Amino acid sequence: FLSELIPDMTDSQAQTFSVAYRAQCKGPTIFLTLTLVGFVIVGGIGRFYVGNIGIGILYLLTGGLCYVGTIIDVIKYKRITFPVNQLKVQQIASMAKAS
Repeated sequence: FLSELIPDMTDSQAQTFSVAYRAQCKGPTIFLTLTLVGFVIVGGIGRFYVGNIGIGILYLLTGGLCYVGTIIDVIKYKRITFPVNQLKVQQIASMAKAS
């Protein structure tokens, strides 16, 4: 996915994009770790991390929907973080190309 954007950029734009993406990328491993912490401490931490505030509050108030939602998040952690990162890539690429 990223390789499609880089060839259209100059070297300075690609470098700006790379730095910004590394800073804003939501790692699937971190999301998985935070979701697993939700089993022990507070449900919904992973959802807050990826910016799903509404679902995060719902999980917080319902114990991860009685742990069912948290288990689903553990199974689908890559599918949850990919769209978030894809949106960030598009935003950062448009800013990098504008500069």
